[in-house]
Amino acid sequence: MRSRVEGAARSGRRTGQDGAVDAPRPSPTLALLLRARAAELELARVFDPHGLTVRKHAVLRAIAATPGLSPRELARRAGVDVHGVATLVRALVDAGLVRQREPRSVHTAYYAATERGDRALDRIDAELARLDDELFLGDDGAALASALLVDAQRPEQEPQD
Repeated sequence: MRSRVEGAARSGRRTGQDGAVDAPRPSPTLALLLRARAAELELARVFDPHGLTVRKHAVLRAIAATPGLSPRELARRAGVDVHGVATLVRALVDAGLVRQREPRSVHTAYYAATERGDRALDRIDAELARLDDELFLGDDGAALASALLVDAQRPEQEPQD
């Protein structure tokens, strides 16, 4: 049978002179993950009344900013897979947030946000500003928010399982 001290040594935890196991050091990665989960739940609360998800919101935002994007460019700007963009756009059209206009060419549909879509984005922007203030209040929070935004601009890497 292993002692607490041996178990602590194997797990990388330190023990004090009295043999008590020191508390593990706090993990910024776990703290960020917990904060992200809280933000994810808040985002769902913000998006749900509009029938949106994070991906649908990203597509709606890209369409509202630049109507008439090609599917490939829309997927790139929204950060979604090009093969799934048609399904997301169809859901936005069905929800009345996006409309299809006359195509510029036979091969490309032309999508634009509806008034309802623009109003939804305005409401969401206000809620997101409140949420950002809540999550990233103060200088430390602003620095973290800035670092996260810079990191989000780097090429995406697949997570290693």
